[in-house]
Amino acid sequence: ISAYLLLMPRSPRLSLDQGIKELLQIRPRDTFAFLLPDIHAQRGEPRSWETLSTQVRKKDLRGKGFTMDLCFRFEFAQDPPILLMLVEHWATAHSLDLVRTAHYYLDLMGRFPDCEVMPVALITELEPKPVRSHLVGSGSGEDFLRFHTRVVQLAHEDCQRWAQVKGNIVAAAQLIAMGGPLDRSQKLGL
Repeated sequence: ISAYLLLMPRSPRLSLDQGIKELLQIRPRDTFAFLLPDIHAQRGEPRSWETLSTQVRKKDLRGKGFTMDLCFRFEFAQDPPILLMLVEHWATAHSLDLVRTAHYYLDLMGRFPDCEVMPVALITELEPKPVRSHLVGSGSGEDFLRFHTRVVQLAHEDCQRWAQVKGNIVAAAQLIAMGGPLDRSQKLGL
């Protein structure tokens, strides 16, 4: 962790959002293990990974440009061989935009039709708040779109589990950033 903090630029213009995205990008393997622990346990370590372009194919020219936060491509030895992980960081549970995330998800499905795509909403708000993870688009009594994203909300995560994950910089940095049953010296000992 100390090495990571030394590598981080000390710019007043670097926001918390940018810092979190930078951390996730420089440690994609740790990001995978931290955000998708069940899939990590099932598939094991990826044999290769890369960060994909976050530019969405078709932009909405009327509003803000659509650029997803992060997209990682992980390759595994067994089937299915490729997993794309879409990570959208939200500072608060209230700011989670499921329509925007669904837009990115559909874009990835179109660009990579043979790949599994796993959307994850990382919410770094430290106070527990309710989070809506499902979106249903319907009309005239018929559902046309059902979308769900996995949610990793720091306020609800298990600090004790993270403390046992030795060597995962992403888990350790998130643990240090949040409150919990461990004191600062225990967190820094990770």
